[in-house]
Amino acid sequence: MQVKMQERLAGLKQDFEKGEYQLHSLVQQETALKESLLRVSGAIRVLEELLSTDQEDTGSEGMAGVHEARGDGQR
Repeated sequence: MQVKMQERLAGLKQDFEKGEYQLHSLVQQETALKESLLRVSGAIRVLEELLSTDQEDTGSEGMAGVHEARGDGQR
């Protein structure tokens, strides 16, 4: 009976060590994923700001360019 309990204890300790290793690995993956998402989020924000600034700039100049291309000089 005692041998079976010792075997069971050894098996449980081994399972526990495996679980700790997997948990540590998942925490590292979570950290890396959060860092990646933060970089992507920053890049999205920058591009959205650049696009909105570009649209504002071309919005007022865009019509002038159309009128100049037609040669009517209207603004």
